[in-house]
Formats: sequence, structure tokens, C-alpha cells
Amino acid sequence: MPIPKKIKADELVGRKVTLDIDIENRSGEGISKGSEATISSAHYGIEIKTSKCDCCGQYSVISRVSRNDLTLVEQ
Repeated sequence: MPIPKKIKADELVGRKVTLDIDIENRSGEGISKGSEATISSAHYGIEIKTSKCDCCGQYSVISRVSRNDLTLVEQ
């Protein structure tokens, strides 16, 4: 379910989301549908960041994600 437009951008920062589609950026980083991420900024589209992998310590940051591709996780 897309993030409603009535929620302002500054209210989204720090909120947890799940991805409704597979997303990747130009450098080849990808996040699979159903994964959980955190909104790190919301200016020109939404920037999301995954948590660090327990095994290797890597994470992904993808910007300019549409509200239509994310679902808010209730906190």
C-alpha cells in the first residue's frame, strides 16, 4: 500500500518501510521486494537505507524512490 501523500516529507524521516517492488540504483545496488529499510531523507523522492548485514557489514542506500513503491511499517 503506497505511502499516503497527506504524510509530509519531514514526518517520514526515520520511519521503517517495506518495499513493494525490487529496486536497484545505477551503481548496481539492489534491494528485493519485501525487504525492510529506513527512510533517511525525503526531499527529491525518498532515500532509503537498509540495515547492516550481520555477516559482511554492508548496507544499501537508494535515493529517488517513489512513495508508490513503499509501505510504511506500523510502529
